[in-house]
Formats: sequence, structure tokens, C-alpha cells
Amino acid sequence: MTMMRISSVWLLAALTVAGCSVTTDADLSSRVDLPEVFENASGQNPADADSDTALWWRRWGDPELERVMRLALEGNLSLKTADLRIAEADAYAKMADADRGPSAALGAAGGFGRTSVSSPVSLPFLPDRISSSPRGAMGSVAASWEIDLFGRKQSDADVYAYRALGSRQQRQAAEIEIAGRVAGAYFQMCAASEKRKLLDDSLKELDNLRRYIRGRFEAGQARAADLKRVESEISHTASRASALAAAEKNLRMTIAALAGQIPEGFEVVCGEKLPDYEHAPAAPAGVYPSDLLQRRPDLAAKQSEIRSLAAAHASAVAELYPRLSLSFLWNTGALRISGDLEGVKGWGSALGADLVLPLYTGGRIRAGIDAADARLKAALADYDRRLLEALAEVERGYSNLKAGADRQRKLVQALADARALTSMLGKMFDLDAADYDRVVDAKLKEIGIRNEMLDAVLEYQQDLAGLFASLGGGWDRPEQAQGKQHGTDAMNRAEKSP
Repeated sequence: MTMMRISSVWLLAALTVAGCSVTTDADLSSRVDLPEVFENASGQNPADADSDTALWWRRWGDPELERVMRLALEGNLSLKTADLRIAEADAYAKMADADRGPSAALGAAGGFGRTSVSSPVSLPFLPDRISSSPRGAMGSVAASWEIDLFGRKQSDADVYAYRALGSRQQRQAAEIEIAGRVAGAYFQMCAASEKRKLLDDSLKELDNLRRYIRGRFEAGQARAADLKRVESEISHTASRASALAAAEKNLRMTIAALAGQIPEGFEVVCGEKLPDYEHAPAAPAGVYPSDLLQRRPDLAAKQSEIRSLAAAHASAVAELYPRLSLSFLWNTGALRISGDLEGVKGWGSALGADLVLPLYTGGRIRAGIDAADARLKAALADYDRRLLEALAEVERGYSNLKAGADRQRKLVQALADARALTSMLGKMFDLDAADYDRVVDAKLKEIGIRNEMLDAVLEYQQDLAGLFASLGGGWDRPEQAQGKQHGTDAMNRAEKSP
């Protein structure tokens, strides 16, 4: 009874100081001063702004783009690998969380034997032979609990909880990257298809010019060099068409790989022509620099990494303080010996407490604290670097869209002038006031401007898709939010932490 009272005093004292957790005193805030607005995102009007970037690819209204995007987000093998890493991180988080509580175990043992002892000398008080068949069994219950006096085990649980949360955020960042890569490959593929059509138009015009110059050459009105120049241009244009066909095929294989499918038999059929800046989806507005902290999962993953390292730092500091463990053991057993000796049985129990205070570790604990502090500071610096890059990505995106729209406006005027010149020279040729080669040159220049316009449109589409990704679009889908499952109480606490 006295032992039980002493143990109760230990337990009461432990529970009294269990709330004295050690936490890191490091400043976890960013050193980056966020601007109020994006400088290049002029015209933001919160009253009518469209800041929803989820499923941004649907804004193009292209069923084929939506189809390949759905295939990629459902079948991409990198995302499947990320799902398995989430499951692994969840399991580690559960293990660390379970380590905070007590543990208990049952034990059992048993055995039997047979012995026989003969005396070479006959004694009056002993039989000539003694035989026995001993049988025994024993059972035990053991329990132990290291009371988390200074929060070391809680910190360890938080380390894995934030890692598990970060693994989810990393998967979300991977979705954004994959969506951007699929859209970029699809836009390039469609542009390559349109460029091949332009090259076909060029080849037709060059073939007309070749027939015209051959006729003049046969009539003695043109030189052989003129004919060779046109034939060289035809060969060069045909080679560009072959390169575009190969590029289109390679881009289709890229999309297949992103969708987790074999390239053989995988088809991608581009829909309408790529829209110019006037018909493309509107750029997202109403998003401010401070919104990136919640919108971008890569930044959120960095924040989770910082919190995990801060918890690891607190755990390292807690190593300096005492550890208190409680243990309990209950045993019972019986031993029966057949023959002349009677069996015995009994039971016993013990409850103890173990208090350990580190006195000398050769600097190991301090070195561990220094290492944890260095890792935490490095993560904070890396977060600031990534935040600055994210701000620059958004600013570049808005700036590129403005420049792309201006470039397209000027190309539209240049194309109108080229078409007017082509029409004028065609009329002059009909009146024998201009040679046909001038008409063809004008048509080829017009086709060249159309090709340059297509390059500008493609660049604009890629910049627009990149801006949506830079603003954190592509992962915050409603069906994904509804399907979230979190494994441990520690993870739930981690998600709710600021």
C-alpha cells in the first residue's frame, strides 16, 4: 500500500508539470515585405474581379483540352507516387502520435519435463530412485508510459504531422505543375498543326511561282539561277513541314506520358484554332500578393516544412530536461512437480517510476540543438527565396500578357497591310504592271506574318496558362476538397495551426 501511495504522488507530480512544454523561440515569420498589389496587374477591380482559378483550363471551352487534362490528373504516375508518399507520411504521423501514450503487453510462458535420480548407495531415509515430472506456467502483464513532461513527444508527433500535411501540399503543387505542362504541350501541338497548314499554303504559292519562272525560263525571259532559288526555297519549306510533323508527334507522346499511357495509339485532336488575345480567356483579377500564401500549395508546403523543423528544434531542446517514466508489472505462475513433492503457485506485482536527468553527454545534445537551429534557419531563408520567386512569376505573367496583347495588335495591322499589298500587286499583275514573282513574294510575306501571329498567339496562351498556375490554380477543386481524409489528431491540429 505504501508503494502505491508513493507511485500516486509521482503520477500526480508528473501530470502537474506535463503542461510545461518546451517550444522554440525562433522567429518563424518571413522577412519579405509583401507589396499591396501586383504592379503589372493594372485594372484590378475587387467588385467584379474573377479570382477563381480552379479548373482554369475549362475557360478555353476546348473539349479536347479538358479531356487530356482529365486523363493526366487521373492517370499521372507522379501523382500516384505522391498518393503513396501521403499514405507513408500518414502512417509515420500515426506512429509518432501513438508514442505519446502508454503501452502495454501480455506475456505467457510454460513448460514441462521429467527427471529421474538414482542413489548408488542405499540409505534408510531416501528411496533408491526419485522421479518427477515438473510442469509450470507463468503469465504477466506489463505497462509503461513516459510522461511528456516538457513536450518532447508532442514535438516529435508534430514533426511527423507537419510532414504528412506537407506531403499533401506537395501533391497539390505537383497537380499545378502537371496541369501547366499538359496545357503547354497541347497548345504547342495545336500551333504546330496550324503552322503545317500555313506551310502547305506557302508550298502552293511557291509551286505556282516555280511554274511561272519555268515558263519564263523556257521563253528565255528568266535565268536558271531564278529557278534554282525558288526550288531551294521549296525544299527548305518542305523540310520545315517535316520538322513540324515530328514536333507534333513528339508533343502527343509527351501528353500520353503525362497521362500515364503508352504513346502508341494515343490520339489528341486539336479543336478550334488557338484564340488570339481578344478571344482568349480573361486573365485572373482580384488576386493580391498576400493571397499567394494561401493559394499556392508549394508555399504552404514550405510553411509546413518550417513548422516541422521548428517542432524538431523544440524536441532537441527538450532533451536537456528530465524524463519521467512509469512502469507496472504483474506476474502470476504455478509449478507442479509430480511425485513426492507438492506444487507451488503465486503472483506478484510492481509499480515504479524512473526519473532520468542528463548530466554529461559530451556536447551531443547541444550539437543536436545547433543542427536543428541551422536547418530551421535554412528553411526560413529558402521560404523567402521561393516567395520572392512566386511574386516574380506572377508579375512576369501579367507583364508578358500585356506585351503579348500589344504585339498581336501590331501584327494584326501588319497583316492587314500585307494583304492590301498582295491584293494591289495581284491587280497590277492582271494589268501587266507587275511581275508574278512580286505577287508571290507578297503572298509569302503575308504567310510569314500569319506564322509570326501564330507564334504570338501561342506565346500568349502559354503565358496565360502560366499565370493561372502562378496564382495557385489547378488543385483547389471542389471534389478534391470533399475527398480529403486526415489520419491523426496531430495532423488535424497541424492543419488548423496558423
